[in-house]
Amino acid sequence: MPTWYSHARTYLGLKEIKGPQSNATIMRWARTLGGWVKSFYTNDDIPWCALFVNICLAEAGLKGTGTLAARDFEKWGVPLTVPSVGAILVFVRPGGGHVGFYVGQKIDGTLRVLGGNQSDSVTETWIAASRLTAIRWPTATPLPETGPVIVAWDGKPVSTNEG
Repeated sequence: MPTWYSHARTYLGLKEIKGPQSNATIMRWARTLGGWVKSFYTNDDIPWCALFVNICLAEAGLKGTGTLAARDFEKWGVPLTVPSVGAILVFVRPGGGHVGFYVGQKIDGTLRVLGGNQSDSVTETWIAASRLTAIRWPTATPLPETGPVIVAWDGKPVSTNEG
């Protein structure tokens, strides 16, 4: 299991706080990344899926995009033709993009994604493969030796708009 993916799993269940309050952990992530993200990110109501992926990579000693734009990951790292556990998946969605980590997939190709800001939490959710725009892997690490993993459907619906 890739180190960055292990870090991501430790945050499962973390939720943003609606309204003027913010989750201290999410706000710490923005301070840790620093730069313009630190000054721009003032409330956890701001989309944070890319912040989550960036902090998991940083905690593993890897450089992410350093931005809050999910689709910036389309050009980051190296492309994969098939996903492997921990690969970064980039999606299009109404109003922008979404980014998370590959967990597995149903036999029909629907993707299981571990990500931040999925229903305002760090969760695993199903996302249609038709929305996928990129599969990426960190440049500074060996390419994965495994490929897709078939996982059982848990009966939950396929997400149409994370956030």
